Amino acid sequence: PTLPHGPTREPRDGVLKKIEDILAKTRGVSDVITVGSLNILSGARASNAGVCIVSLKDWKEREDPAAQVSHIVPSVYAAVSQIPEAMIIPVAPPPISGLGNSGGVQFELQDRRGGTPSELQDVMNRFLMAANQHPQLSRVFSFYSNQVPQIFVDLDRDKIKTLGVPLDSVFNALQTNLGGLYVNDLTLFGRSFQVKVQAEEQYRMKPEDIYQIYTRSSDGSMVPFSTFSKVESTTGADLLPHYNIYRTAEITANAAPGVSSGQAIAAMESVAKETLPDGYGYEWTGTALQEKQAGGQQGVILGLALLFVFLVLAAQYESWAVPFAVLFGLPIGVFGAFLGAYLRNLTNDVYVQIGLVMLIGLAAKNAILIVEFAKVRREHGMPIREAALEGGKLRLRPIIMTSLAFILGVVPLVISKGAGAASRQSLGTAVCFGMSAATLIGVFFIPWLYVVVQTLAEKISGKPATAEIPATAAGEHP
Repeated sequence: PTLPHGPTREPRDGVLKKIEDILAKTRGVSDVITVGSLNILSGARASNAGVCIVSLKDWKEREDPAAQVSHIVPSVYAAVSQIPEAMIIPVAPPPISGLGNSGGVQFELQDRRGGTPSELQDVMNRFLMAANQHPQLSRVFSFYSNQVPQIFVDLDRDKIKTLGVPLDSVFNALQTNLGGLYVNDLTLFGRSFQVKVQAEEQYRMKPEDIYQIYTRSSDGSMVPFSTFSKVESTTGADLLPHYNIYRTAEITANAAPGVSSGQAIAAMESVAKETLPDGYGYEWTGTALQEKQAGGQQGVILGLALLFVFLVLAAQYESWAVPFAVLFGLPIGVFGAFLGAYLRNLTNDVYVQIGLVMLIGLAAKNAILIVEFAKVRREHGMPIREAALEGGKLRLRPIIMTSLAFILGVVPLVISKGAGAASRQSLGTAVCFGMSAATLIGVFFIPWLYVVVQTLAEKISGKPATAEIPATAAGEHP
């Protein structure tokens, strides 16, 4: 939580205690660790910030969907929104440890024209308002603020010099009393301890306590800060982060239910295009940056997989035309994979894409069984149509047996539960439904494809793909 600007009705620790009580009553939560003065998203330390780190119960104790992270985060968000003393944002951990501090996508709003922090604040506020209204985005927020309460100590340097007080002694006194100062190490009881000095809590609670700090002048006398300083309340930015040189405001956006991270990234870019004025841009960081760098390669990967399958088949059949009868049947499996993901409300994530690459080989295997037999029959002089029909009939049983064994083998992935179940379900669903479609539809579609491709190939070449063979061999099955 980050406390709002201006006077609050309750101190930070009281707000954190309220959050702890809410989290302790949340289903699926095992333990809560509270760390004060830390903003875990920005990495900054501030007196008006804190973080509650939640440990969840074991997966076996959270089989109820209400105890899953996807339900815990929204429910906690609804509960803590009733606390007016702070801005509280529940976030899930990043999908890849070390890439960012939270889930969602990290968007760096950059001031590329060198404006003031206040101007960046205004642009960010307009962007947040537009992004939170986008149907594919939810809980878009940022902890960048130019209105954080601050204490400004106005030092009269002329009077400090007149009193004979070294300027570095003034700053050291402030550091020692308010922030703490490292002195040395003390070895005691066989251990080393760091010695740090700082004023007691009750002597640094109010801005007026600064007037009670004393510093030593060059003649050895103690001079109070009230002699040469004036304390004023003001506001400003507690942190001015930069990304790729430019001043930036980091924004975290979460995808709406049923929306993939790729769609969320596209939605953020669309909002940026519509709302950002001249002189402002954006960059991606964390997992969103990795996704942008790796994104758009699905077509390339599938294309390379098809190319290698085509080259292998062309070498095996010694023909550039026959492999097309195999490849043209692969879209059936791809259609089945996407249909399964749609019916189960799954996104086209990286696991579905891995399943598609697997399907290229699995679906091609069924087509190869039919095309290989039909090709041999055609070379023995059998008409194209009869060769395709005979190949489909005789290879039906081995195709059904091998495909059914594989489909049943991936059913545990489709219905998996527990840790990592989402990735297994995506991969299993794509492969299971894709293979089912390639088997049920492909056994009827592949023979027809062979007839079309072989007929066109023979018309183009001008000669049939037959060979002289002994009469006794013409009736034998390979």
